[in-house]
Amino acid sequence: FGVKAMQEDDYEQAIFFLQQVVEDNPEWVDAFYFLGKAQRLAGDVAGSIKSLDAALKVDQDFAPAYLERGRTLLLRDELAAERDFFSAIDKDPAFVEAYEELGTYYAERRLWQRLETYMQRAVDEGAGSPRVLIYLSEAKLNLLKYEDALDFALQGSADDPTMLDGYLAVGLAYG
Repeated sequence: FGVKAMQEDDYEQAIFFLQQVVEDNPEWVDAFYFLGKAQRLAGDVAGSIKSLDAALKVDQDFAPAYLERGRTLLLRDELAAERDFFSAIDKDPAFVEAYEELGTYYAERRLWQRLETYMQRAVDEGAGSPRVLIYLSEAKLNLLKYEDALDFALQGSADDPTMLDGYLAVGLAYG
C-alpha cells in the first residue's frame, strides 16, 4: 500500500503504511528505502535521512539508498550529496539513475570537465542512457569538442526520439 500511495503522490499515506512495514520488518532494506523516499518527497529531510541511514545499516551495499540519500542531502549539504552519488555508483557501477543524477548535479553547476569525465565513465560501464549521452554531448560542447558533442547528441537523440533535450542538443551541436 505504501508504494502505491507514493505512485499516487499521497506521501503522507505512503509514510503511514511504510512506517508500519519497517516496524514489523526492520530487516527489509527496501521498506526503509521507500520510507526515506516518501519522506523526502513530503519535505521531511531529517526523517528521510534517518530512514535512509537505517536502510544502509541493514545493507551497506544498497546503491539506491545512497542515491536517494544524496537527493535528500542536496537540500542541506551538496558535497555530502555528491559523495552519496559516488557511493551509489561505487556500489553499482552500471547504476544508470545514479549517473543521471550526478549528471544533473554537474550540469546545473556548469562543471563541464567533471560532467564529461563521469558521463564518459557511465558510457564505459554500460550505463549510457539517452540522458547520459545528452549530458556527455553538453559537456563536450562546452569544452569546445564540437564533433564529439554532435556524435553524442545524435546517439542520445536516436536512443530516445521523444526526449526534447536530445533535439536541443543536436541543434546546439550543429550550431
